[in-house]
Amino acid sequence: MAPDRFGNKAMLDKMDEAEPFFILRGQDAFAAHLVSQWADMAESAGTSGAKVQNARQCARAMKNWIKKKIPD
Repeated sequence: MAPDRFGNKAMLDKMDEAEPFFILRGQDAFAAHLVSQWADMAESAGTSGAKVQNARQCARAMKNWIKKKIPD
């Protein structure tokens, strides 16, 4: 598994194995925008600053990811 750069491993470790989830990768042309929107909504809802900051850092890294493609 890749290093836990944005606090995702701790979240995955807490999940119930039956809980649905969705993964967005840096190469996904839509990912950075979607993660940024999530961070804005989470902040407005009172989500912890650390979680919102991790999401924003991830969105920036996704935006700067060199290889981009439309999901197939």
